[in-house]
Amino acid sequence: MAFAMLLGSMNYNNNLSFVLTFLLAALGFVAMHQCQRNLVALELSFAGVEPVFAGQSAKFRIAVSNHSKTARHGVRLYTDDTVSDVADVPAGESVLFTLTIATEKRGWVELQRFGIRTLFPFELFRSWAWLHMDLRGLVYPAAADAAPPPPPTQTAHGHRQHDARGEEDFSGLRRFHEGDSPRHVAWKAYARSGQLLSKKFAAASGLILPPSR
Repeated sequence: MAFAMLLGSMNYNNNLSFVLTFLLAALGFVAMHQCQRNLVALELSFAGVEPVFAGQSAKFRIAVSNHSKTARHGVRLYTDDTVSDVADVPAGESVLFTLTIATEKRGWVELQRFGIRTLFPFELFRSWAWLHMDLRGLVYPAAADAAPPPPPTQTAHGHRQHDARGEEDFSGLRRFHEGDSPRHVAWKAYARSGQLLSKKFAAASGLILPPSR
């Protein structure tokens, strides 16, 4: 457009058209230089990521620090799949950006690379840089949707725990139920028969209620 304006100014020999054409061209060069300068000397550091369950989104926190005396405007972090909010970084301060990464299975989720970019001042140019920081977060296994309730305790059946005997009085074996402690599994019996059994302990006594008045 500036070149077309220049041709028109030369054709009609209009001084005001020359002034407008050169002014717009100068603004374009200044905007290009300022856009690149807006990212120079920024310092990025990893601020951590909280563990999540599989299926949830891991939020990687990246701190952008500006140690110069000039504020940086319109800064944004991004990946191939997500972008952060646009924020200004004041002079001598740090701003925390968040990148959200989806998870599908347990283990480690990695943020292999991410970019920083700006369109300041007039969004005519874009300045960017890619960073490789080897960041990762922990993903726990997803919780079961319909987990069985825990087995009833002896207290729920109207019994109380005997303080003296505890779990020392072995009384036999019973079938294993989901929720039983692995410490109570009879592993030797399982090795012989292949059937999963739990140890029973005589650790309860009848609850004596006081007579009603």
